[in-house]
Parts: sequence; structure tokens; C-alpha cells
Amino acid sequence: KVVLDEFVKQRKPASKSVDVELEIVNGYMTDAELEKTVAKVCTMVNAESFDPESRKMMGMFTSMCWKDLLIECPNWVKRMKNPTVDFGKLAGLCNTRAKEHVKASGQ
Repeated sequence: KVVLDEFVKQRKPASKSVDVELEIVNGYMTDAELEKTVAKVCTMVNAESFDPESRKMMGMFTSMCWKDLLIECPNWVKRMKNPTVDFGKLAGLCNTRAKEHVKASGQ
């Protein structure tokens, strides 16, 4: 087998540096999805409104947001063409987004 010098020197163009984890969180953790999760938590604990001071409700909310994001995994993996993802960073961004949503909506 002969490998030509022109072939060896060919390289893929450098992909643009994209924060994959942030793009996933911004694309799949919409306000509507987060509101739906808030409603699920309120239903599960038989509460009329969401209490952000309740550690139980916040824990359930952030956990459910993370699980919902992972359920969407096949969609973003396919759309982004098998990206390399740091799941620790993704989980941190997910929790931050969930907490910011609760604070911003004044729940």
C-alpha cells in the first residue's frame, strides 16, 4: 500500500470552537419545558404553587430537569453529529439554568 505525500498532508479544517454543553442546555431547556417540570413537581407534592425555598421541591425540580435533558440525548446527539460532551459540565449548566428559571419567574 502506497500513501502519497499529498494525502498525508490533507487535514480536516479545524472545527469552530463551540461550547457544546451550553448549546445543548440553551436548545433543550426552554422556558416551556421548565414550566412543565415545575407543574409536575407541584402535582407530585400536592402543592398549589412552587416554593423555591423548599429543598425537597428544588431537589425534585433539578433532578427532573436533568433526567428530561438526558431523555432528549438521542435528539441532540444526532443533530450535533455525535459531539464530545463533558457530562459533569452539562449537569452543572443544567442545574444553573433550572435555578435561574425559578428565580426569574418568581415562583
